[in-house]
Amino acid sequence: MTYRLVVILLLGTALLGCTSTKQTLPARSATEQLLISGAADAAARKLTLELPADTRVWLQTSRFKDGDGQYAVGAIRQHLLEQDLRMARSADSADVIVEVRAGALSIDERRTLFGTPSIEVPVPFATAPELPELPLFKKEQQEGVAKIAAFAYDADDGALIASTDPTFGFSNLTRWRVLLFVSWTTSDLIPAGARD
Repeated sequence: MTYRLVVILLLGTALLGCTSTKQTLPARSATEQLLISGAADAAARKLTLELPADTRVWLQTSRFKDGDGQYAVGAIRQHLLEQDLRMARSADSADVIVEVRAGALSIDERRTLFGTPSIEVPVPFATAPELPELPLFKKEQQEGVAKIAAFAYDADDGALIASTDPTFGFSNLTRWRVLLFVSWTTSDLIPAGARD
């Protein structure tokens, strides 16, 4: 009897081995990146400078340093090219300098819950276990927000030629849950058919 118990315990211990996997994750999730880049695309599409076609422009981007800003710069550059402007190879070869700035490239989050939120249960001398939330209705919304503006000035004398009002872009992801188990997501991040 004791022998069998020892064998069963040893086999059980051998089968209960653990594995650990290390994941390297970027600073932002893909969803967060899509929210910010979607908002930047939307704001860039609205950015219009009244400049003659074929004007050689140098895009001054020193105010955009991080990855989100660099994506926004690319979206702005593409939109200026679509307006029949030409990108100069340097500021010295440009007719016009276009300076762009971002007032916002971020994510707002809102959460609404009707039901019982998750609650920590105090247990003396132990880690407090947490009771899960019990939502009758829950809405978690993330909204990417971009605010972009630009102005253009003469490359030779520095005189203002054109400027824009700030343009705004938004992107959305909303997760819904009703009666504990029914859930769905609405979003404008990924176009229909893009996952095919």
